[in-house]
Amino acid sequence: MPNSLLSDRRHLLIGDAVYDQRRHTYVLREVAIFDDGSVSVQQTSGWLCPFGSIPRLFARAGLADIAMFDGWTGAPAHALSDSVLVVARRRHP
Repeated sequence: MPNSLLSDRRHLLIGDAVYDQRRHTYVLREVAIFDDGSVSVQQTSGWLCPFGSIPRLFARAGLADIAMFDGWTGAPAHALSDSVLVVARRRHP
């Protein structure tokens, strides 16, 4: 993934996260400083949602073949997972 902040180029990754209580969302900011001195910034947000609603949310966004993994262990995700990694593909028209 050459255009990702997590590319194979050497870099220092600095990140922070804040919780917006009013909107019930997390905001994650990442800054990558590459070995040539260039900088790239990425911001994402996340919403705490019921575990069972995750597949429906991704399906509504037009994504299919959804697999969910525990963010710490890589095992299949479950309702008690602290974090969840979702892998999905775009549906082809």
